[in-house]
Amino acid sequence: MHMNNAHSPVLQRAVKQLQPGFYGWPSKQQLHYRMHMSDADRFTLERTVFRALYGVNCTTREGLRTAWDALTTQQLDAIHETLLPWRGVGEDCFFLHERLADADRLRFDTLDTYARYDYMYQEAARKKVDPDYSTQPYQGNLYACWARLLVDGRLRYAGLNSLAGHLSMHIANCGQDRIDALVNDPPTHAGNTQDVLAAAKDRYLLRREMTRRLFQYERRRWHELLTEFDQRAERCVYIRDTTHTASTQLNFVFSDKTALQRIRLRYFLRDCQRLAQAGAELTALEQREDKRVRAFLARQGSAIRRRQAEP
Repeated sequence: MHMNNAHSPVLQRAVKQLQPGFYGWPSKQQLHYRMHMSDADRFTLERTVFRALYGVNCTTREGLRTAWDALTTQQLDAIHETLLPWRGVGEDCFFLHERLADADRLRFDTLDTYARYDYMYQEAARKKVDPDYSTQPYQGNLYACWARLLVDGRLRYAGLNSLAGHLSMHIANCGQDRIDALVNDPPTHAGNTQDVLAAAKDRYLLRREMTRRLFQYERRRWHELLTEFDQRAERCVYIRDTTHTASTQLNFVFSDKTALQRIRLRYFLRDCQRLAQAGAELTALEQREDKRVRAFLARQGSAIRRRQAEP
């Protein structure tokens, strides 16, 4: 998709008001301006688009933020879709929604270069908090993040995660559901008041200890999964469309760093589709982890209850 063709009439009019000669510039000059535009120019562009879409004239940045916050979900989607070709890069107008200056978005050719950058930042932060922290090797550690892009000309939100990270989150959710099922509320008529209070305390302590052990298990399993998939180096992407009435999200799960290395941000969707694997494989991995965490929690629950029963 040529960038100018992706610009809606509303966006084109706003750009021409701001920079009348913009559409006659070479593509490199256009990209440089979009990624390095001043705060004043950005405010002018956004307020012009906002006024064209919603008839509200915001004269200050604070007024624009207040009006923006008052939009409905559908209105937010509409203005994001209008502005995305301006802020995004490449044929999908891909916009990684992280705390990055627009100019910094040009630093990352592939998803792997971004993941490595974020990994080094996270590791440095951990080391700063704990000087004794042992830095972990990079194994395709893409931390969960999200993006916006255009698919067939329409706005889609995208969740991005490594396979190890996706399964780790799955373990946490499944594990918490299992804890809820194991720590049942007693019948309201069970025993006298003292017995009921004692049982409630035991359940509270059981839940707290199982939750603590689940967290430790999840973290340990995350490192194990990173190593497993790094060694397998299967270079694949799982794509799930979770569209429903309240969301239009695509989820992209990347097997390991060899997959991340093949995903160019300017050709994001095309490259992901080239590496796409059947969703049944991801479902099988989720079921494997379900079985493991359920067995782990069953063992831990039995051990904790035995200890509670001791005099």
